[in-house]
Amino acid sequence: MSQILARTGARIVVANLHDISLIPAARGWSEAERAARHQMTRAVNQATANVVQRHADRVALVDMFNLAALREPGCYADDYHPDDDCEPRIADAWWQAIQPMLC
Repeated sequence: MSQILARTGARIVVANLHDISLIPAARGWSEAERAARHQMTRAVNQATANVVQRHADRVALVDMFNLAALREPGCYADDYHPDDDCEPRIADAWWQAIQPMLC
């Protein structure tokens, strides 16, 4: 990302990872597996946040980890993927990050 920003005038929107340990499919995982996936997600998200913070003037973050829609079991079409009713709420989160970057 640093190279793209140094070589261009680009503005970038990135998303962190949602908490996969909370998806409906996680009900079948062991507590240890859910905890490991949660910790890995938090580590990746911290690294992402660090990059965004370093380049906050040109990089925006979509916070998928704390997006309420993705924490609702009824949001999923199956045990993994958001359904048609949930997708607009995800799109709105992206739009909220993209819109200020357009000015």
